Amino acid sequence: MNELDELADLRSGISGRSPDELVRARQTLDTGIAGTGNGQSWHRPSPGVWRLWRHARPSLQIALTGATAMALAVAVAASVLTGTGSAKRSPAVLTAADVLGRAAISAVHSPQPVPRPGQYLYQTSVEEDATPSGPVVCAHPKIDCRIKASRYSLTTNGVQFWVPVSGHGYGAMRSRLVGQARLPWGPQPTPARGGTPPTVARVKSARQFQGTCLQPLPDYALLASLPTDPRALRGWIYRHMGSGAHPADQAWAVIENMLQDAAVLPKLAAALFQVAATIPGARVVPHVTDAAGRPGIAVARYDTADQTDQQIIFTTHTYQVLGDRWLLTSPEKGVGPVGTVVMSEALLKSVFTSFLPPYVVHAPSVVINARC
Repeated sequence: MNELDELADLRSGISGRSPDELVRARQTLDTGIAGTGNGQSWHRPSPGVWRLWRHARPSLQIALTGATAMALAVAVAASVLTGTGSAKRSPAVLTAADVLGRAAISAVHSPQPVPRPGQYLYQTSVEEDATPSGPVVCAHPKIDCRIKASRYSLTTNGVQFWVPVSGHGYGAMRSRLVGQARLPWGPQPTPARGGTPPTVARVKSARQFQGTCLQPLPDYALLASLPTDPRALRGWIYRHMGSGAHPADQAWAVIENMLQDAAVLPKLAAALFQVAATIPGARVVPHVTDAAGRPGIAVARYDTADQTDQQIIFTTHTYQVLGDRWLLTSPEKGVGPVGTVVMSEALLKSVFTSFLPPYVVHAPSVVINARC
């Protein structure tokens, strides 16, 4: 029995094929044999082709060896099974668990420098926020404030933070207005005359957990003390939440804040991604852009309290965190329709440093809260 007889016998187990198709298959095989050794490049066949080759008859495997065997296996699978001369593969659909799992693997293999005593975590970011353009009316200072006219514009700031790794003493914050843009249903913002000077302030490190906020930022020493076992970390997160919002919403917000606002140690970051995968309601948004204009893939979750779609953005290849953003899930007067970005942050740089600029050292002291 020759090779073509073996192929015919192999084909007999496949239903629904006419003799004409076998003729086309033979022509394809002849072409593959003629092209072997003539400088043509060979490409690795798809997994489906390898499965067909592995389960073929032993005599056929022995007869078709070397580069010729590979070329013939590709031709057989492409022409006999599809009749088109090319194998088709359906694109893989990523789930939220897939993306978070890949992010966990990426985090474990990421380098993490160890700070020296007395150093600061220095971060730069771009932040976008929907800011009110109407007058603020307060029934009592710092207690009950509301916006008289719900008219907003999108404000973009370049932000710098210096956070002491020890968690004690003062850090600093510098915010510079980059621009203001009109939201879809908001007013045209009035340009600032003569430019807006940067806001600089020394920041008192409060180091306390309140609701979904670590104030003012989670410092290195505090994060280094957290458990890196996913089950233990999940228990810690759920024990340190307020009583207002839904527990799942708060847990997602805690994870989002930690990943965005601090130099999270690799093992802790991996555990955070694994805990996030256990929170119900997450889904993948395949094509997004962060506040710095960088493309990425996001894992999103609807927040019932804020009624926004809260997204954690990753790079599409390395699955490292780029930033986050919040989008409207229902139309809002004075802001925009569904899908309008009302808050977004892109983390640009995160390093340890011993240097504080002079304008930071002599800035006024304040106590601030982290973004929640």
